[in-house]
Amino acid sequence: YRGSTLVPLALWCSQRGLSKTVWGFDSFEGFDESIVPDLEMGGPTFGKRMGGFNETSYEELLAKVRRLRLNDQVRLVKGYFQDTLVRAADRQFSFAHLDCDIYASYRICLEFFYPRMALGGIILLDEYNDPPWPGCTKAVDEFMVDKPERLAGITMDNHTKSYIRKQ
Repeated sequence: YRGSTLVPLALWCSQRGLSKTVWGFDSFEGFDESIVPDLEMGGPTFGKRMGGFNETSYEELLAKVRRLRLNDQVRLVKGYFQDTLVRAADRQFSFAHLDCDIYASYRICLEFFYPRMALGGIILLDEYNDPPWPGCTKAVDEFMVDKPERLAGITMDNHTKSYIRKQ
């Protein structure tokens, strides 16, 4: 959201001289019609609507990346996952932070990133077991049913984030 993970991650890589590319995929338009099944799943509704979470501006985030001289580390890709992930289809990833809220987006992202993860790579799941976003939990549980990995958790300040470490 507004680069709050992407920018610090790119800065961390840059400061350590790591030659990693930090990809930022976002519609920059909010939710499309794929939010409908999540609305039917219930849960708190803050931001859960067509067009919800559309407050992130591609231009503002790109300006921030340029101001911080992170142009060489960051690749921003505007559009919906089903249309844009293909731009990184030839890549392997060591870390993927999935903060995509809804069922359809989690399914698309898990299907894309999981086979492209390096051994020991991490997929961080932002909304897993988060009551407002039951679609994430459903998508992850369905996806992981036949995988050898098991979810693990990181707990801090009474809040747990879940992740998958590729075996």
